[in-house]
Amino acid sequence: MTSTEALALSRLRQWAYERTAEQQSKTRNPEARGWCRRDERQFDARRVRTIDTEKALEALRPEQIVLLTYRYVYRETDEKTAQAVGYSVRKISYELPKARRMLARAMERLALI
Repeated sequence: MTSTEALALSRLRQWAYERTAEQQSKTRNPEARGWCRRDERQFDARRVRTIDTEKALEALRPEQIVLLTYRYVYRETDEKTAQAVGYSVRKISYELPKARRMLARAMERLALI
């Protein structure tokens, strides 16, 4: 695994964490304008990072997104990941590095890593 792939995976984990926080309403109202406290600006930055990461994920095939999220976000085994996608365990070992490379390239193009 290259360093850019490792950075891309850390961004993927960060995206999953921030998206969960957003879904649990741990963010502020995006319609508010004017001065805001520092902790509120951090929520705005979280929202921008989430949107940017989702743009990078759009460059991948749906199967690759499922592969990456099951393996690196949910930390599932190869067997459970293979079940989720409908691949054999052997095919997972071939497809996972491809998905990592494609995610790293997409994030590099968007200047996210």
